[in-house]
Amino acid sequence: MKLFTDFLTKLKDERRPPEMIEEDLLISYMKEFFSGIKKRKDGTEFQPSSLWGIYNSLKRHLKDNGCKITPGKLTPVYDLLKVKSKQLKAKGLVNGPGTSDHILNHEVKQLFDERLAGTHNPRALNNS
Repeated sequence: MKLFTDFLTKLKDERRPPEMIEEDLLISYMKEFFSGIKKRKDGTEFQPSSLWGIYNSLKRHLKDNGCKITPGKLTPVYDLLKVKSKQLKAKGLVNGPGTSDHILNHEVKQLFDERLAGTHNPRALNNS
């Protein structure tokens, strides 16, 4: 939410809170914001899930503050985010830090060979 309000104040010279901006202008600002958002302060690009988090946070803020968006008006913003997510995923920005990688077949075999996985005892069964 702070990123969007910073965008409004610094780049659009808009001092009103988002929920007080006319619907069409707000949608226009949102499209421009999401099409232009590039990198975090540390220089890395946003993960697709982070962009969706910003979008959902903004929608929730608007709803909680009594701003009613006409059904279908956010569709262009949603479609823009879908395209941007695909572009970021194509660049390999899918998994963030702390996510797990898939276990490979030879690693599974090694777990069974070393009896760390299998049905021979309860602990190994938990690992299976």
